[in-house]
Amino acid sequence: MTDQLTLDGEDSESPARGSMTVAWDDFATRRAWRRQTGRSLLALTGCGIGWAVYIGVLIPLPDELVWPCVAFILYSVVRVPLALLAELPNALRVRRVLRGHVWQLAQDPPHGRSDHPRTRDANGAWFEVPDPAHPDTPLLVVLGSAPLWWGRRMRADAAPERKEQLGVLWYAGDWDGDMVVAASRRTEKAPRRMLFRSQRDVLVPDQRAEAPQPPSLPAFDHPPTRRTARRYLRRWLLLLAVGPPAMCAAVIAVTVTDAGPKPTVWVVVAAIMLTLSLPLQIQALVSARRRIRILSEHRWRLVDCEIRHVGKVQLVTIDGQVLFPKATLASVDSRSAQLWLAGHPSRRCVLSSPGGRTPAVWDPAPAHYVHRGQPTP
Repeated sequence: MTDQLTLDGEDSESPARGSMTVAWDDFATRRAWRRQTGRSLLALTGCGIGWAVYIGVLIPLPDELVWPCVAFILYSVVRVPLALLAELPNALRVRRVLRGHVWQLAQDPPHGRSDHPRTRDANGAWFEVPDPAHPDTPLLVVLGSAPLWWGRRMRADAAPERKEQLGVLWYAGDWDGDMVVAASRRTEKAPRRMLFRSQRDVLVPDQRAEAPQPPSLPAFDHPPTRRTARRYLRRWLLLLAVGPPAMCAAVIAVTVTDAGPKPTVWVVVAAIMLTLSLPLQIQALVSARRRIRILSEHRWRLVDCEIRHVGKVQLVTIDGQVLFPKATLASVDSRSAQLWLAGHPSRRCVLSSPGGRTPAVWDPAPAHYVHRGQPTP
């Protein structure tokens, strides 16, 4: 981000006046972030205490209060994963972006929840904000599947008091990378509901612009590719290193206690889960190493492609060779006419969207897919 926008009526204490180096330097921003993170930690702690009380670790729970606790148990089953997998990681990513970028403000920016011609997601929520370098040029901030709080206020039939809570949009980050968005009323001097969003590959590329040319170096040495490949490898190594010991510790902890079901039941359940998950973890680790090996031995090259679907399976045709995704979730943008390729289409190779940020292993398609994936005459 370069310059900052100034809203009408702002005083000298507003963070949009340029009085700070980055958004994190603003005291009101740090306070809002602490409050938002504190609410998630408080809910997580409350769920933990409630579970401890429910199973009788802290204090005995009277029998007449057991059934009223069922609603709380159901709430915590949803709330704990939400905090651990969504809210707390979101808070850490928000802080990282705010430490490196400045806030930009837009008053009453155009927004919607329907299809936008420049977004890949037909149902994604979006805001149009001015480009800091060229205020007359609109830029798109894509929220994707907007959280419930944002979605209710972005509706066309939302109540005026709810729309007022989106009177000012705060945004910071890189347009083609990670961004943070927040909202506030016009009278407020601090952001609210800070949300992390990635802008990578969310916009439809300009059909008039050519795809970026790959660098003349091994694919793994390309910085975006190297970061993604190493992130995948670290993730699976962590799961492989932490999963089995944690499960064994849980088995031991349950075995030495008299509470709950019989210890043998827990041992059998844990053994089954460990037996089923360990081969999958090893397979994922081998796949990550295979991807790195291919990327280290070959360079990226730009190729023309044709993308088709057979049911839920995506097939990519390159130079007459039909490719099949090695991983179940591997896919490329169906609108792409060109991709980056590392390796040979006739053998196992790696495909990515132009830029090299999404490397995935693809194999030659099985025979029963090849005929179905060919263009219809």
